[in-house]
Amino acid sequence: MISQKKLSVCQQLLERRSEERRTAFGSVELYREGAGSPVRAKLIDTSNHGFRVRVGVALVPGEQVRMCYPWGDVVARVVWCTERQEKIEAGLFVP
Repeated sequence: MISQKKLSVCQQLLERRSEERRTAFGSVELYREGAGSPVRAKLIDTSNHGFRVRVGVALVPGEQVRMCYPWGDVVARVVWCTERQEKIEAGLFVP
């Protein structure tokens, strides 16, 4: 059972999100500064200013990555990265 305190914290985090999230599918490549090969990632969801991706390696919050997908590419900043159910997910912000 989830305590009221934990539930309240979760609700506050959800309410901070000002943009609607949309489920997304597909593979992308993330290019990190100074890295030779790209990090392959799976899209989980998108918003007007960001993406949530599943990756095979941890990304560093604050670092910039170039995300390439079949129809273009964008530069994004890693906002958070966490392991969930033995999978690594990261939130990317696109200004």
